Amino acid sequence: MIRIKDIQPAMTGLVGFRPSFDTQDAFLTADLLTTSSGLYVDGMHPLLTLRNIEAVMQASPFTKMDEYDAGKTYKKGQVVANGDKYCKSLQDSNTNHPVDNGAWWEPTTLLAEFLRRKYADAVSSVVNSVIISKKTAGAFKSLLIEKQLFHGEGSTIIAKQGRFVGFQIKGRYEDVLMIIQKVGIQLSANQTLTLYLYHSSQAAPIGTVQAVYTNTKRFQYVDFKIDAEPPKLTFSPDAYYTLGYYESDLTGTAYDAQWDFLGENCSGCGHPNAMNRSYWNPYVAVRPIAVTTGLLENDKTQTWLESEMELCNLTNWGLNLIFGIHCDITDPVIRQKENFAVGIAETLKVNLLQEIMFTLRNNKEASEASNLAFTELGSESNKYGNPHLKLQKVIDAISFDFSGLSGVCLPCNDVAYAVRTGAI
Repeated sequence: MIRIKDIQPAMTGLVGFRPSFDTQDAFLTADLLTTSSGLYVDGMHPLLTLRNIEAVMQASPFTKMDEYDAGKTYKKGQVVANGDKYCKSLQDSNTNHPVDNGAWWEPTTLLAEFLRRKYADAVSSVVNSVIISKKTAGAFKSLLIEKQLFHGEGSTIIAKQGRFVGFQIKGRYEDVLMIIQKVGIQLSANQTLTLYLYHSSQAAPIGTVQAVYTNTKRFQYVDFKIDAEPPKLTFSPDAYYTLGYYESDLTGTAYDAQWDFLGENCSGCGHPNAMNRSYWNPYVAVRPIAVTTGLLENDKTQTWLESEMELCNLTNWGLNLIFGIHCDITDPVIRQKENFAVGIAETLKVNLLQEIMFTLRNNKEASEASNLAFTELGSESNKYGNPHLKLQKVIDAISFDFSGLSGVCLPCNDVAYAVRTGAI
């Protein structure tokens, strides 16, 4: 498991583009001009000048931009035309802010936006290629694809006391990720119940889910999605998540399965749920908790302390979870990002040469550049080395040793934590 959307911005500025000598050419934004590795894309191949790239990239539908409209609401990253210039929104919910407001907009060009997309694609391609090669080589382990917290259902009514109730979830390893796929609910009456997911780093919930319960007295599982995606729980020391509901929102009552979540009363009992717990307990600690009414806020923010939560080992509050647990190598990749610079540069070279080769522009510059790019990419006897072959050598040379990730995710023969870049 890897969070590409977190990796892409973290790798911005590893490889840069040099500005054109011609002041009439489109300007580039600072993030594209920065190179912490010293590698420049135009230094990778003589065809990769900004003028050549701009000559071919205008065939993209991306170049058709709507004019700025003060009455419209723009999302972060959205680009609009402002006469013969372009601006990009810096924030979501951007309404009625003039394009010269630097807090809400920044100047950009179509070339800059095109190159930024190509850069993000290159990062994604390199990282995924390396991960796939490591999985194929057996240097990456799967944990739990899908597991239920416990099996069975409750028969005892839980008296409502106006509390917040649910589960506290802590990870035992920093580089393990938990994906909540479904939440089971068992209530005495049908209703739509709001489920809250909190993180200890903030008072406001990460998100809420409106669970439509229609299976009176029996468990019903609902998809647990926030912003249309199952939440991915990442862990760090002393941090935790809280998932649950407010008893004041209940139409009826919840049922209690009375399962011993900590296993304190079930050592060696042979119960199927004891075996089930042995699958997930090495990776995450899930504990039923309750927060009394005196600690709750009217706006339903999480302001209580961990020490103020009551641990309730023998109840499930009418809830169950279905989740997956995966190795998450996002942070180790970001920590070792400098080692990906050559791979990103070579990927950009190939991708941009392909863009030039397949251009649909009908002008002299584009036509000549397209023919040269075709010769460069199609010749196996290229004196300087076929770009596809060189890129594959670079990918093969980037080798992970994951021992710094966490022992639970790694093969026994991983002995050092580093990313090694071999000779090319």
